[in-house]
Amino acid sequence: MARSFASARLGWLFVAACVLGGGSLSTASAQDEDGYPLAGYYGFLPVEITKVDPRAHSVVTGDFNHDSLADLAVVNNGHSRIDLLLQLAKPKASKVADKNDRNANPIKDHWRLDLKKLPVDRPVAALSTGDLNSDGRADLAYFGTPDRLVIQLQGANGEWKDKKEIRLADVDAKPWSLVIGDVNNDTLQDLIVMGKRNTYLLHQQTDGTLASPILLRNTADEVGLGMIQDLDGDGRNDLFYHATEKENRYICARLQDSLGQLGPELRFDNVQNLRGVTLYDMDGKAGAEVLIIDGQTNRVRVMQVHRATEGELGAKLIQYGIGGGSDVGELALGDLDGDRLQEVVVANPERASVVVFHQRAKSGLDIGTDFPSFLGVSQIRVADLNGDAKAEVIVLSPKENTIGVSRFEEGKLTFPESLAIDGSVKSFDVIDLDNDGAVEIVAVIDGGGRGSEKKTSLVIGKRDSAGTWNFASEDRKPTELKLNAAPERLMMTDVNLDGRPDYLFFLNGKPPQVILADEKGLPAATATGGVPLGDVGPGAVTSARLAEPSLLVSQGNFVRSVRLDEQGRWQVVEQFNADDSTAKIAGSAVLDLDGKPGDELVMVDTGASKLRVFQNVAGSFKPWKTLDLGRFPFKSAVVGDLNGDGRTDLILNGGMKFAVLYAGHSDPELKEIASYESPRKEVFLMDLVAGDVNSDGHPEICVLDTNAHLVEIVAYRADQGLLPGMNFKVFEEKSFQGPNRTGTQPREALIADVTGDSRPDLILLCHDRVLVYPQDGPGAEGEAQPKAADAKPAAASDPAATKPGS
Repeated sequence: MARSFASARLGWLFVAACVLGGGSLSTASAQDEDGYPLAGYYGFLPVEITKVDPRAHSVVTGDFNHDSLADLAVVNNGHSRIDLLLQLAKPKASKVADKNDRNANPIKDHWRLDLKKLPVDRPVAALSTGDLNSDGRADLAYFGTPDRLVIQLQGANGEWKDKKEIRLADVDAKPWSLVIGDVNNDTLQDLIVMGKRNTYLLHQQTDGTLASPILLRNTADEVGLGMIQDLDGDGRNDLFYHATEKENRYICARLQDSLGQLGPELRFDNVQNLRGVTLYDMDGKAGAEVLIIDGQTNRVRVMQVHRATEGELGAKLIQYGIGGGSDVGELALGDLDGDRLQEVVVANPERASVVVFHQRAKSGLDIGTDFPSFLGVSQIRVADLNGDAKAEVIVLSPKENTIGVSRFEEGKLTFPESLAIDGSVKSFDVIDLDNDGAVEIVAVIDGGGRGSEKKTSLVIGKRDSAGTWNFASEDRKPTELKLNAAPERLMMTDVNLDGRPDYLFFLNGKPPQVILADEKGLPAATATGGVPLGDVGPGAVTSARLAEPSLLVSQGNFVRSVRLDEQGRWQVVEQFNADDSTAKIAGSAVLDLDGKPGDELVMVDTGASKLRVFQNVAGSFKPWKTLDLGRFPFKSAVVGDLNGDGRTDLILNGGMKFAVLYAGHSDPELKEIASYESPRKEVFLMDLVAGDVNSDGHPEICVLDTNAHLVEIVAYRADQGLLPGMNFKVFEEKSFQGPNRTGTQPREALIADVTGDSRPDLILLCHDRVLVYPQDGPGAEGEAQPKAADAKPAAASDPAATKPGS
């Protein structure tokens, strides 16, 4: 089935004379001279035409009356129905003409496809087919706007009376946003619906019913064009789709793992401007190829999923969505359940929830689970507050003016328990201030007042033996802060390398301000002077270890290691520059990426959309590798082991999503194995579909040129790549129509045997017609078919030779 981004628009249909004249379709002699030497291998019998609604869309094929013949189904919103076009083995005795056809020269429908009407009570945005109750019959699933998934089951007698509806929220359904296939390797077909924030996965159960939806959190503004096939050749079906962010479209996949679960999103950034895409096994080996039309080059490209050598640095980020919007929160790591594996915890402010991504040993993170929390959580920390080897989740909600603590109990995260703090809480952090093994909560409080009278104070909370948090005691009284502006964030970090965490305040519109800690960990002296840090946010400041503990500050085209000297002045210890005029370093991290002694320095370059990796070579950092970052909305970076292999991984927070670069783990790549440029001029390739359209055992790609309104057939051979086959016009349009052209036509295509001869046919949806081009071959007239693509066709060397389609 072809998948394109084209929208169907009504225009006049002028079918080419060679089609309507009743003759076969063959242009071998002429095309041999025009760059199509293989044209003699292809031919079709006279086109078979069936009238449909001008707005018809989503043609799918399946056996819809259980007679072992392939039929078609198409959405007909103009008449509030789905049209089933049932294949007939022979003509009916009589077929009533369409009395509503007012054309002066009406085109009669071919007898082969018999119309059966399936009424619907709402506009249908997407349609798919598959066996959804394990009875061996093809069923239909469609999405009716605005929020209804409808399952229409085929009965034993070919009736369609059994209908089930499921409400799914936040789905802006479009054609091909609904897809059916086995994605958990249990041989039962499952159902996937692609929504705005989440993709819904409904597994089929052994009793033939669908389970409650599982949420796969989207990482892009829009996802669609879903397909299910085995991409990596492991025998398990994977989910393939495209993601749209702003003006760019990306090819994405979620690979099924050995547990039968779909993994995180793989985004293949080497294709960003595609028009049409489909999947097909071109080389006969395990794993389908990805066939695309590259909108930038107007070429057809055949691509394969390849796995890199294990142990090499991965070339891409694995992305995880949280299903949120633009109002983004923070991300933190910690072991919530005591299994010594770190979880990723992300705040979702808009949804009043916290999403927990549990780690699975040796395989990475799961798809995440939502747990209720405060509304508008803006800051989050994870720390073991009670010494039970299980970390708690501490959240701050400015909207609800509270700090709360959640615990992971009985397989779920509890709702936050609010802590008693007077005043308006602006920011907080967690740290062991006095080295007694117990973590304190340090909070910035706005005590009221205006202008110069406005007071900001620091309070320190400590948990007593009864589990109660106390933010006011004789030895930890609130401290009034003298800051240059309103604080937005607080970071506890050792800025002068004396072994004690200090107070680093990020201010609104001004450089960060430091208050040093005394021997008890309490705020003491304010530090000023030296090299200014600049107006940097918390995502640009990282505590790490190079040769010694360091504070890294990212700005401009460089990363600086800085420290506070004994006079309280900032000094630059070392500076690392990105040699690129477009560089804009927004963050950094330090971790081992090459498996050798010494950690690497990673710069997050949002200007050039790169990760810049500097390798540690005998204590000096040298530029080593760059990785594509894409349009990732970087907020901050942290490091931690997320797949239990003992190596630290890099995590980038992007608000509504985060991305992981797994150290020592290589992820699949999408590599081109063949490409094709049409020999014709003024070409605009819009969509494509693949199959064996001459039954020679080799696949072809049928490409739709919506500029010339023709089909171009492209042959594929593993040793030769893509070769010109033939082309033929689908229809002619009036040249005087000016700007009101016929639009994107033909608008859909598929290849299936709908003529009952076991030979795949080409099927087009064009204007208000379904066009079936029956395959003529192999050996339709008893002729011998060529075996190899590089053999010269008989039609070219002997004009008297019989040609396919003649």
